[in-house]
Amino acid sequence: MKKIIIISLIAACLYSCSKEGDLQRKDSYREIFVQNFSLAPDARLVVRVNNELLTDNLVSPGAFRKIIKTATGTQQIQITDYRTGKLLHDTLLPTPGTKFTITLLQLDATGKQKPRLIGGGEEGDNIPEKHVLLGLNYTTADLPDSMAVRIYRLNVDPVTFEFTDIDTLTQFAVIHKGQLSDFKLMDFSRDPYVSAYAFEPRSAVTGEILPGGEIDLANFMMPFLSLNPTTDKHIIANLDAMLMPDNRYSFWSSVLVSY
Repeated sequence: MKKIIIISLIAACLYSCSKEGDLQRKDSYREIFVQNFSLAPDARLVVRVNNELLTDNLVSPGAFRKIIKTATGTQQIQITDYRTGKLLHDTLLPTPGTKFTITLLQLDATGKQKPRLIGGGEEGDNIPEKHVLLGLNYTTADLPDSMAVRIYRLNVDPVTFEFTDIDTLTQFAVIHKGQLSDFKLMDFSRDPYVSAYAFEPRSAVTGEILPGGEIDLANFMMPFLSLNPTTDKHIIANLDAMLMPDNRYSFWSSVLVSY
C-alpha cells in the first residue's frame, strides 16, 4: 500500500512539474519591433505573427512595437500588401532573447518589387560601438549589371584641411544592379567632420577601376560616399553615375535609408 501511495505521489509530482513547464513555456513574452522603409509613396503593409494580426497599417516610413505571447523561439511572420492582398512573405523567423526586430526594405519606387525582410534578435545586436552596417544599392542604366566596390575613409588634417592618409574600411565583392547588397560592418569611429568617405567602383569581372572611379587625393577628385554623423546602426547608400562624353563616369552617392 505504501508503495502505491509513493508511486502515486511521484506521478502527481511529475504531472505537476510537466504542467508547470507547459505553462511556463506558453506564458513567455517577447517584444517585437517592426519597421518599414519603402520608396513607393503608397506602401502599406499588413503584419501577422503566428497568425495573429499585429498591424494592418504599416506605412513608410513607419514602425510598430508590441509585446506578444510566444510559445517557442521561432515565430511565423506573414507580410501582406494591404491594397492588393498579395502575400509577400510567409516565413519562420528565429527569435532568440526577449526582443526581436523585423525590418522591411523596398528600394523600388514603383512598389512592384517584393520588400526585403531582415529580422531577428535585439535591435542593433552584435554591432560594435562606433560601427555601422553599410548596404549599397544602385539602379543607373549606364553602369554595368554588377560591380565590386571598395569603401575608404580619407582622414583630414583639421588645421590644413589636407588629406593625411587613407584607410580601407570594407569591400563588396559583388553588388548587382537593382538589388540591395549584403550589409558589411564598417568602422564609423572617426569624426565625420575631420574625415571623408569615398567609394571605388570596380569591374566585378576584371577588378579594374571603372573610368572616373579613381581616387585622386592630390586633386581632390574621387567618388564621395555621402555619410553624415548618425546614431543609427544601419545605413543604405545609393550609388549613382552619369556617363560623360569622354566615356568616363561622374559618380556620386546619397543615403537612401538609415535606421
